[in-house]
Amino acid sequence: MFKYLFSFILFGLASQLLATTFSPITIKKQLKTSSGLVEGTVISVTSELLDGEIVSKVEILPDRWMNLSVDDSVVELHFPGGILGNKALKVEGAPKFIIGEKVVVFTNKFKNKNWISNLGLGKFSIKTIGQTSVMVNQIFPGHPEVSQMKMKSFYELSKWVKKKDFKLRYKDKYELSSEKEIHLRRKARIKGRSLASIQNNQKENVTHKFPAIWLVLLLGLLGFAFGMLRNKS
Repeated sequence: MFKYLFSFILFGLASQLLATTFSPITIKKQLKTSSGLVEGTVISVTSELLDGEIVSKVEILPDRWMNLSVDDSVVELHFPGGILGNKALKVEGAPKFIIGEKVVVFTNKFKNKNWISNLGLGKFSIKTIGQTSVMVNQIFPGHPEVSQMKMKSFYELSKWVKKKDFKLRYKDKYELSSEKEIHLRRKARIKGRSLASIQNNQKENVTHKFPAIWLVLLLGLLGFAFGMLRNKS
């Protein structure tokens, strides 16, 4: 029965994608329609057979989550499609993951497995802009209602919609120290880029001033020469 249901869901999603009818879904709506969510780091992406169909499994080392079971400090999520041996099942719009990437993912449960909600619509990359972390959606990265929400605002909205707090993974002092070092390095890079930008602007201003000075001197010399010629005449 699961095989037929999986094929039906996959066919419906593929039909929508081929017709390019992916509709934007707000983060608030995804919070309401999903059963769980997780924020963390991607540590592996593999493919496997499930009732004769190729599916992908992504493992996430969670930082915080809601309504998900965490086994051995890892959350396992599934989505249709993948590559297994010499066979491949491509699903347009399926979520894409990079090892080491920081993500937020919405999930729904079926047959004791957690599936990613709405394919790529349910997957967000966490990007740092200046000193602010924001969620960027894979399908609609520039849509203001679907993407680009600040993480602080997301935490507050999630607690308000779900009516519960996040569960947090315990981090030892070594992991916290490593995260702090990464944060400081990122701040230094941002500051370095800002200083370089200021220096470049100053250089541009200096180079723009030289022609004006020479123009004034040239006009002064011409005026002096004109005065001398007039006195001689």
